[in-house]
Amino acid sequence: MKGRRVYNQEFKLDAVELANSSDKPITEIASDLGISYHLLCKWRYKYSKEGKEGFSGQGNLKENKEFKTFRKKTEIVKGRKGHIKKSFGHLFKTPREKYKFMINHKEHSVEQMCRVLWVSISGYYGFLNNPVSRRDLENAELTLLIKKEYETSRGVYGSL
Repeated sequence: MKGRRVYNQEFKLDAVELANSSDKPITEIASDLGISYHLLCKWRYKYSKEGKEGFSGQGNLKENKEFKTFRKKTEIVKGRKGHIKKSFGHLFKTPREKYKFMINHKEHSVEQMCRVLWVSISGYYGFLNNPVSRRDLENAELTLLIKKEYETSRGVYGSL
């Protein structure tokens, strides 16, 4: 099975310059270079928007500052004992816990955190508008009633 081909920056720039300066159709240029027409069009578009900076090295998209810091943090976490994938379910069992975490970590965008934590954006904003759910209120009421009944029965619980 053939792997994915990787083109360096020089090849991409030469291909784009050839396509921009030649009288030949782009389909023919792409065929001569051994690449697809759509790939060459993508490179031309990228070059028109970003110039040479659009092609950084071995076919990788240029990394923004946020992604670089994320990569450094994950390398630090990988060095620690345990697996973050396995512990993820133990850290945040309910969406409400995830929303509370998101409130305390505003250094990332809401969209990114919702995607990573697998919760909906609308659920997060709903939580912001009403942090205590109706069910939580009902549970708190029931807990008070149970404690009151426990005290009136002098600490005996269950049926007699």
